[in-house]
Amino acid sequence: MNLASHYGCSTYICWNTGAATAIWGVALFFLISGWVVPPMLSRYSRKQFLINRFFRIFPMLIAAVIVAAAIQYQFGDHLSLSIGNVLSTMMLTNQFTGYPLTLGVVWTLMIEFKFYLLITFLGRINCAKILCASAVILTLLFLQIGLVRNGAYSTSPQTMKVVNSIIHDFGFMLFMLCGSALWIIINHSERRLVGAVTLLLTLIVYNIYRYLCINKMGIHLSQDINFSTQLIVSLIFGLCLLVQKYFPYENVVTRTVCVLSNVTYSLYLLHVSLGFFLLSRLRHVIDNQYLLLAVVTIFVTLISSVTYRFIEAPGNSIGKKLQLRLKID
Repeated sequence: MNLASHYGCSTYICWNTGAATAIWGVALFFLISGWVVPPMLSRYSRKQFLINRFFRIFPMLIAAVIVAAAIQYQFGDHLSLSIGNVLSTMMLTNQFTGYPLTLGVVWTLMIEFKFYLLITFLGRINCAKILCASAVILTLLFLQIGLVRNGAYSTSPQTMKVVNSIIHDFGFMLFMLCGSALWIIINHSERRLVGAVTLLLTLIVYNIYRYLCINKMGIHLSQDINFSTQLIVSLIFGLCLLVQKYFPYENVVTRTVCVLSNVTYSLYLLHVSLGFFLLSRLRHVIDNQYLLLAVVTIFVTLISSVTYRFIEAPGNSIGKKLQLRLKID
């Protein structure tokens, strides 16, 4: 372990697990994002798919950014708050505009939307497309390493920063492709062996990519999905699949899970800004920190259910209507 650490491999392997639990949910989210796209593309055209994802992401994102900006203003942080920050965060363009994020958790959505653009380009997903996309992403990383070493960005460090941030996102997109390969394995028995080989090769490419980013490029990954996290998330995902297989019928538990899953996106976008705001206001009223956390969690969940009902669900409905119109046309 010390030898591995000496060569800068600690974060690459799995020893550095101080923040491992924080990435489990994000890694599971990325895996699920990859899992859902193959069946969607079997039902939708490329244009329908992109419309579906657009209205799934942006209505609630815009509302959450407005809430975060209002809370930031309320706390008196006026200097770092600007129209550029807010609009760039709403449009997921901070990497290109250079403005800081108004809502920190949006970094995952920036990756997710790039992934959906990639999937829109690829069309219906199969093993060959997954492997080709993985090879192209890895090739782009090698190209960037060569450009950096040859001093191509010596006169434009800001350009290197932007390109490195995109390279950073491509790594997580590789992990999302693993979710797509996993869907092929589970749902197409005739392609199970090819799917398994595709998943293995994509995972190998992903870990090579991680190693090069961390140890050769010095790119700080927002959250590193290391080996231990990959294993844990795979076990959690596998457990969910087993539960679905052996408990396929609707019951109280499955209904509860479905209801809670509806508010997951709203809860994810609101939990930091709204959570900290409520903590700051209620900590003078509630002395017990565990009770305070429970009360804030309940409040944020209830507010998330309201935003789902009046913002997220109507946005999804508009997207579905546009999809149907395209299908009829």
